[in-house]
Amino acid sequence: MEMKTVRKQVKEVLEEAAKKPLCIVEAPMGMGKTEAVRALFEKMDGFRFWYALREDEIDGHWIWKRMTELLKKKKSKLLSRLLELPFPDTAEERSEFIEVLKKTVIQESVVVIDDFHECRDEKVSLLIEEIIEAGIEKLHFILIGQEIKQLRYGRFVLADNCTVIRKNLFCFEEEEIGEFFRTSGFQITPKEKRAIFEYTGGWGYIVNLILMDYEKTGCLNDFYSARIYMKELVFDSFSDKEQQILMKLSALENFTLDEAVFVTEEECRALLRECVQNTSFMEYDIVNETYKLQKLLRMTAESEYCKRNGSLAEVLRKSALWHEMNGKLIYAIRGYISAEAYDEVFRILEGNDSAELFATSPVIFQKFFKKISMEEKRKHIKLYLQYLLYMAAHGNSTIALLELTELKKEESEGEGHIKDSAEKQGETEFVHSILAAGNVDEMLFHIKEAYKLRQGAPSAMVSSDIAIKAVMETGQSGPRKEPEELKETMQKIKEFLRCFFALLNMEDAGWEWMLEGYYQYMIGNIVKASELAGLSFEKASFCKRVSVMLGAAVLKIKCAVYFGDLNTVCETKKVLKEQYINADKRGEMKKQYETAAAYIEELTGKRPRTEEQGRKEPFLKAVYPYYFVYGSRLVREGKYSHLHALAKRMKQQRQDAVFAYINAGGSVYLAIAENHLFGAKEAKRELADNLRKTQKDNIIAPFMENAKELLPILHMCSEAEDGIADTYLKELQNHCRRYLIGIKQITESKKDAGCTSLFLTEREREIIYCVKAGMKNAEIGKKLHIATVTVEKILSGIYRKLDVKGRTEAVKRMEEFF
Repeated sequence: MEMKTVRKQVKEVLEEAAKKPLCIVEAPMGMGKTEAVRALFEKMDGFRFWYALREDEIDGHWIWKRMTELLKKKKSKLLSRLLELPFPDTAEERSEFIEVLKKTVIQESVVVIDDFHECRDEKVSLLIEEIIEAGIEKLHFILIGQEIKQLRYGRFVLADNCTVIRKNLFCFEEEEIGEFFRTSGFQITPKEKRAIFEYTGGWGYIVNLILMDYEKTGCLNDFYSARIYMKELVFDSFSDKEQQILMKLSALENFTLDEAVFVTEEECRALLRECVQNTSFMEYDIVNETYKLQKLLRMTAESEYCKRNGSLAEVLRKSALWHEMNGKLIYAIRGYISAEAYDEVFRILEGNDSAELFATSPVIFQKFFKKISMEEKRKHIKLYLQYLLYMAAHGNSTIALLELTELKKEESEGEGHIKDSAEKQGETEFVHSILAAGNVDEMLFHIKEAYKLRQGAPSAMVSSDIAIKAVMETGQSGPRKEPEELKETMQKIKEFLRCFFALLNMEDAGWEWMLEGYYQYMIGNIVKASELAGLSFEKASFCKRVSVMLGAAVLKIKCAVYFGDLNTVCETKKVLKEQYINADKRGEMKKQYETAAAYIEELTGKRPRTEEQGRKEPFLKAVYPYYFVYGSRLVREGKYSHLHALAKRMKQQRQDAVFAYINAGGSVYLAIAENHLFGAKEAKRELADNLRKTQKDNIIAPFMENAKELLPILHMCSEAEDGIADTYLKELQNHCRRYLIGIKQITESKKDAGCTSLFLTEREREIIYCVKAGMKNAEIGKKLHIATVTVEKILSGIYRKLDVKGRTEAVKRMEEFF
């Protein structure tokens, strides 16, 4: 059966290859190699000779006899002397033969020998090798075969006298399949094109068969002809033992040699290697050292295995067991899931660190927990709850909450795995409280239930790391709700945290003081906030609780900026960095720490070291809002259109008391942006609308932290016109003025030598960064276009400011302050 077309790429490569003395076309049957060469051969000028070897032709004399009979039909006088010669057996005879051949070949001549893999006579191969070595200018050989081992053509390749074309050239790429069908008058869909490529592996003959089916039916038709071809001409050509091996391996997507031996219980390494080398029916991934059956063969072998009552599930279980024995648990789990051996999956998960396994391949477990019944989930309730927590901690809290709600509903209506156990009920309620973190009332209700059911005993299944992460992540993505009073919300959160830490068997470590401190700071009670921040920071430092230390440090520095206390700012930064480095050995708080550091730098008027540092979205958005890092920079840089977009995003956060600070901050930034973009009237309208909402909770902080830009707009607002209490307006104005004084004191203060790095001039900073990069004074001068003596003078001034003696100490002192 001939191919419909010869692809352009194949034609181009063959045309070039045929110009060399020798061209080897080596590919398995059905790849279209013979058709491609024939199409090229028929268009060639000059003398052309095609000879197809037969399976029974194992003797060179017999091959030569039939060749001469075919050559006589050419009726060429030039060949007459050549045809009189017998087949050359010896080296001398081959030499004489080649001399005659040189005189005979006077025009471009191409000799094609098809099915050369059938050649069994070494003398035939030797003759061809010596002809090529003789370098007869106008003579070209094209040898076609499935595998050509008998010819030693490596030296010809190195000498650029030979081109070897292998099966990869004849395999269709996915796009080529679409082009192949278009050439034949059919426009197939991307989905059909992908399906053909996946099932055929680009195997040319099979693609052609599918095209013929498509012509008849107008659809892919389950690759009927291709499957028959694969069954009769490929699968049936293997021995019974080889078929058994292939049928078992058809259950696996890919496998190693050792796995194949274990699964099939046969020594099949040689067979698999041979399949890769000699056929296009098996692929080998050299990186992962895995084998893979061509999809059509895999389908055929799988179908045959099922017809013979073979169990694919049993093969999958054996494969999973092999992976488990070799410590590859995630592959074992995947295999057990495919075999529907769900008890084995639960056994592995319950006997290992489930959170670590969930993290290895989340998609697998999403599919797994969708497959299993609600009864199975209730039976393995602790593991399922851990999975829901993992989902919540990684941004799927809404789905996790819906699944938990469904689970509890089924449990209440059916026979109980949960309701018969106070311990399981308690764990379920505890997880429910975490998943409800977007709703303060719900989270408080469920954690109280959990605490009561567990009688205050710590959870046996929830780890502190995953619980805290889930609470923080869920708290950002929870549902919107009506605004509620800030003070009441803070009290509820503190009540929740008392139960939360008790159930995690964790000490408070300063969380409650820190939360109360943030509340006091938000309503303008800066003295109280500063006191609580200090207590929280000290307690968290003692308990080595880095997350609390970070939150308390930011609050402590916020308050210090308000009071113009530079010493507290610098000392807190220094202690914080030391504590962070000592406590966070695994780097788990890196994102929090970087965001806190960037925020502190913005608070103190220092530009963050990298542009991206301030943009990184933090783990604790509510405590270290990256919005304010980015927003502060945009204000400083005068990028008001960007600020306008950021402010809109901040205002879209949940409209409850938990997010009052971010919502109010968004309105503040919006007012500042509109003042510059659209004028004072629009800015005042936005600010007044914001103040009418925030006055109920007496929110102060977001306004005073932007005092420089906001005070002029704030002075335009009034009680009579805008409905804002005069006492609230005056309090805001007073706090804004005091904050500006604090900023001025921070900027002007140079008493503490350890903090003077904050006040280096732009030129001094440029030079110290050059020093840090290892540049010498002359190199710095050249880079900055100043004299070397000027560099030395500026460096002396830097040393005085930093209270250091030299370059190394100066760089070290600068690095101490983020």
